[in-house]
Amino acid sequence: MKKFRESILFAATSGQLTANWREHSPNVEPASGFLKQIISMRNWNLDGSGLNIDKLPELPPTWEWTTLKLISEIRGGITKGKIDYSASILAGC
Repeated sequence: MKKFRESILFAATSGQLTANWREHSPNVEPASGFLKQIISMRNWNLDGSGLNIDKLPELPPTWEWTTLKLISEIRGGITKGKIDYSASILAGC
């Protein structure tokens, strides 16, 4: 099961999982256009994402590297199994 999950993750992140769909859906807006829409909606003035993609793998032609900050809203929350280290730090003083 572990190898199956790894192969699906690899196929998804390398573009293999959606290659057939992309071949039969040529009129889909490329990711670069979608990112421009997000930047425009948020009224951001970006000269680039600040992301260094020199050492990242090549993506399919309509894909783009970006950051989570650009495409999502990151909020705090509850972490399952979170350990409170503050008590142990105080106890060690």
